[in-house]
Amino acid sequence: MRTGDYVVVALLAAAIAGALAAIGLLLLRLVRGRSLSTLVNAGVAVALGPIVAGMVGTTAAMFVIDQNLMVALLVAVICGAVGGALALSLGRRLVGAARALRDSSAGIGEPGYTSITWLPTVELRELASALDDTHRRLVQARTREDALEASRRELVAWVSHDLRTPLSALRVMAEALEDGVAADPPRYIRQMRQQVERLDIMVDDLFLLSRLHAGALRLRRQWVVVSDLVDDVVATLDPLARAGGVRLSGAGHGGTSALVDAAQLARALANLVHNGVAATPAGGVVRVDVKSNQGQVQVSVADECGGLPAGDFTRLFDVGWRGKSSRTREGAGLGLAVAQGIVQAHGGDVEASNLDGGCCFAIRLPAGPSPTSTSTGTPSDTPRTGGPAVPPQRPA
Repeated sequence: MRTGDYVVVALLAAAIAGALAAIGLLLLRLVRGRSLSTLVNAGVAVALGPIVAGMVGTTAAMFVIDQNLMVALLVAVICGAVGGALALSLGRRLVGAARALRDSSAGIGEPGYTSITWLPTVELRELASALDDTHRRLVQARTREDALEASRRELVAWVSHDLRTPLSALRVMAEALEDGVAADPPRYIRQMRQQVERLDIMVDDLFLLSRLHAGALRLRRQWVVVSDLVDDVVATLDPLARAGGVRLSGAGHGGTSALVDAAQLARALANLVHNGVAATPAGGVVRVDVKSNQGQVQVSVADECGGLPAGDFTRLFDVGWRGKSSRTREGAGLGLAVAQGIVQAHGGDVEASNLDGGCCFAIRLPAGPSPTSTSTGTPSDTPRTGGPAVPPQRPA
């Protein structure tokens, strides 16, 4: 063939392919938004159509012998059919994978969810992995939501019970005073004031918890010598411990300081100490220790309650939870939750563990400089050596 013949063949093939390409683009536009199987079939037709048509057209223009033309046509048809079959087979696999992913996604978060692992392409496997991750996160979120809802119901039930007790007592004593049958009115009045204080503490705990959960608790931080704060809490609660036959021992040695809200931290520590005193039988000891290690200050409260079941530790700090072997027989189960929330608001944490014959609650906070390391400064950077007054105590 001469050079001019090649040019003619190339131009003819380009013309045929261009015409069919335009038709193919129009076809793809028409099937836009249809099912994946329709798109796959259209794609196969658009891909193979120009090839087969180009071969047939150029062959018909080149050959003048009918036998050679038929051979070329036969080869084009057979090759096109085989290529189309392979493309459609792949298309069916893609359609099947897409339908499997659709059915799998409908069960996300449900017990019957099935993970798909046989997908034919990397992109589809990545999509299936993303669906698996979404399923796991949704299941975890639902589990947390169910736990919070159960905790809320327990809290409402226990708070309702604990509110009913002092309210009933107040009503009885008020009726006795009103009817003039109270044998000792001053004693009745003192008891009524105690019940009102109990209600006030419970409402205050609930309000504090709501601020902690909302992240709205504003801390007035200052440098505080932690051992001095511990000494103040121990001194305040010592009469309560002695009244129950419990010896309260504080070992606040050293000058480690921390940047904290002194009043709130004292409240958290007082809750833990009060909890330990209430759980320790008469003749026992509750010990409060302070130590610093690796940039942290740790305040531990060890009691002689006899220990807790291993299963209790997972819910020990849940709001309203008291368990079957409750450490305290009074209160709405708020003390430990309040203590943990306050410590976490300071960037620390509270951990609980069993010791020989009792339990240990440990507060860990970021430590600051010792008092001697700060020569001058504002009230926010000078350690305070006097602890705050401990707020009124409540059952934990």
